Amino acid sequence: EDRARSALRRAGDHALALNAYGSAAKFFGEALELSPSRDERPELLFCYGKALSRSSTPDEAVLLEALDAMSAAGDAERAAECRVILGELFWRRGERDVAFEQLNEAVATLADRPASYSKAYAFSTLSRFHIAADEAGPAVDVARTATALAEELGLDELRADAINTIGVARATTGDDGGLADLERSIEI
Repeated sequence: EDRARSALRRAGDHALALNAYGSAAKFFGEALELSPSRDERPELLFCYGKALSRSSTPDEAVLLEALDAMSAAGDAERAAECRVILGELFWRRGERDVAFEQLNEAVATLADRPASYSKAYAFSTLSRFHIAADEAGPAVDVARTATALAEELGLDELRADAINTIGVARATTGDDGGLADLERSIEI
């Protein structure tokens, strides 16, 4: 079981990296069926929930279970990522207020913690949702924090996303400097 679970986990990670979300979910789900240890289960649940959330069959219950497991394990970073993914699910379902509750909670959880991928991801995603909600001011403020975190950690994809959000926010409010931000985002 251990070797099979490990192989399924690697296959799931590979499929997730290729954006093959349905396949990744299948691999992670099968790995969960092979009795992972208490230490391994939270991470597998997180990966399974993440893959499902991006597939055609998102499952809020899996993400909530992963959130509880990560919180119980003391992994604030992954717990915050669970909240971000839940926020995205709620947004897609048209539950704007609940989405922002999850995103704001993710950011609040990591606010006093050191720079990390999870923190940059939470801030970047929150900024994107502010711009989607036509809230340019908060979008720029949060995106600037995300940009600084991403630059510090060398996370080009998140840096490009955050700068893109700044550019969209500035351009939609009549600030022509937003176009330079958009160009910079594309260059990154």
